[in-house]
Amino acid sequence: MQPLAVLIENVPDILNFGGHNVPEEISNTLETFGYRSAYTLLNAAFYGVPQMRERLILIAIHEALGVHPSIPVPTHTIELPRGYEGSRSVALKHVPESGSHFVPSLRAKQRLRKAVSCREALADLPLIYDHIADPKKMQRRRVQDDLPYRGTTKRSAYAKHMR
Repeated sequence: MQPLAVLIENVPDILNFGGHNVPEEISNTLETFGYRSAYTLLNAAFYGVPQMRERLILIAIHEALGVHPSIPVPTHTIELPRGYEGSRSVALKHVPESGSHFVPSLRAKQRLRKAVSCREALADLPLIYDHIADPKKMQRRRVQDDLPYRGTTKRSAYAKHMR
């Protein structure tokens, strides 16, 4: 198909799959087809997603475009729980120290917004236990019916944006 750009997302353990660094192998193969590539580990919480989820991201751009792939700078900040750095270092142990397509995660240079919490994202959603409070109301509901958002007086910026 020869697309102009390729984006691959996967679990961090793909960096150490049976002793192989699969993203490095993919990058080397793509290079033979005229692509420039870079891969890294990103945590969704640093990009405004209301969950802490570490993912491997590989970006490849065909050399005909004259552009090098770049890793996005974080937009949010959060103190990650203990254990994230340890699992990250295990995943990274098969990344070559030089000559690799791996790009370390970028750190923001300015103050960032706090990461979005699950409470901020979900606080105004309809309660899932309405059927307990009024079973007859639930029986009359159809799949295509809109459920009202809860009348929260202080909706988060994230919830406003999503709605």
